[in-house]
Amino acid sequence: MGTVAYGLLAKVHWPARERAIRGLVARHFLPAEANRREMIRMLDVGCGPGWLAETAASLGADYLGLDPDPPRGRSDVVEGRAADVAGHLEARDVVIVNGTAHHLDDVEFESLLTAARGAAGVIVCDHARDETTSARSRFLQSIDRGRHVRDFSVFASLAGWQRLETTRFPIRIAGIAAWDYFAAAYRPEASS
Repeated sequence: MGTVAYGLLAKVHWPARERAIRGLVARHFLPAEANRREMIRMLDVGCGPGWLAETAASLGADYLGLDPDPPRGRSDVVEGRAADVAGHLEARDVVIVNGTAHHLDDVEFESLLTAARGAAGVIVCDHARDETTSARSRFLQSIDRGRHVRDFSVFASLAGWQRLETTRFPIRIAGIAAWDYFAAAYRPEASS
């Protein structure tokens, strides 16, 4: 998708996704005010233009974006794919998988989750599909470039991760719910 088309589409889908991610980061991963020296970093996988950098800054968090085609002139976005997460991961990271999971096949997605277990947590924000998904949303999901839209139930329990919170929300166009989306926050399960 070209930059212009992405920019136009983003005006529709970005605000709701950003609100959901911001809320999950604030509720589950920001340290208490007394301990602000232990700041998190949002590691944004498949970040596109790196728009979550602004969200991270507003939350007082650091930011690093990974994208196969990073925007020029950005020192906070580097070239990389989901498979490259391990090479950039820090223990303080919250790995953000925003609109990226449906572009990863099952092996790639599981590899990303395995690599991210060294992080503070993961937030996945992506298409929600189950028996309640509208025909309109199913159609829009079917024409997406990503070929791996998973059933919503897959995200209820990810191996090695404790789910902290899940929120479902619509992406609206002219007030009409078009896409069904979700955002979920996870922490690595403690090793026994």
